Amino acid sequence: MFHLQEIRREATKKSTIISSWVKTGIYPLNPSVVLDRMVNPLSSLSLEVAERDLPGYITPGCSSNHSSDDNDDSACEEVGVYSQEVHHSTRRNGGILMMSSIPLRVIWNDVNTPELNLRQIKQYEDYVAFCIECSISSGMPLTPSVLYVHNKVRKAHTTLALNGITAT
Repeated sequence: MFHLQEIRREATKKSTIISSWVKTGIYPLNPSVVLDRMVNPLSSLSLEVAERDLPGYITPGCSSNHSSDDNDDSACEEVGVYSQEVHHSTRRNGGILMMSSIPLRVIWNDVNTPELNLRQIKQYEDYVAFCIECSISSGMPLTPSVLYVHNKVRKAHTTLALNGITAT
């Protein structure tokens, strides 16, 4: 316990805090230091690439439950219908269709929970991992709903492992 108190005492010294603030440009306020260190995530892309074409791009105005603009209703409905086609079971192949391109917005409330079927769960898991990877690579921050789905996938793995389904 003494060591933790010693670390806390050393790390919270005024000189240590001000020194780190000076290095970041926060104290004394020097925005040019901060702006010089900022990196534009799109700077490595050529000018021909539109932001819309990047993986993980979400059209403004569409949400999982409703749209704020009346003009965007058709676009949101198309995404909802397509995402349902992608994620719901089909009779043709007995599984879910998988996308090979940019993931679309999914209405997670409409997605059925997969049965305890390893193949179907793996397809959902691959899709969620693909969405997270595209979000990270495009520089878009992860939303709470994406993190929620990611945590659900992790908990499902734990449940399956405890039930012995994943054991070989």
